[in-house]
Amino acid sequence: MSPALRQILQGVDKNGTLLGTVVHEKGSISLELVRAGLARVVDWSSSLCDNAKELREAERGAKARRARIWKDYTPPQVRQAAP
Repeated sequence: MSPALRQILQGVDKNGTLLGTVVHEKGSISLELVRAGLARVVDWSSSLCDNAKELREAERGAKARRARIWKDYTPPQVRQAAP
């Protein structure tokens, strides 16, 4: 791996799959992928990340901009309770 990249092991799931992050000297690659609309945040794995809040904010921004995988995204409709 390039010296400009750093791997951070963040956990192991129930199947023994290693979960981690690859960080470039300029920042988190996963965060940039989410910001660009090229990745989504998954609850079970993001709970292992130290930057889960930042990832969720980046995903909200990508959804709002309808970036890449979010181009056809429609926010869920909130139903009002009947009086």
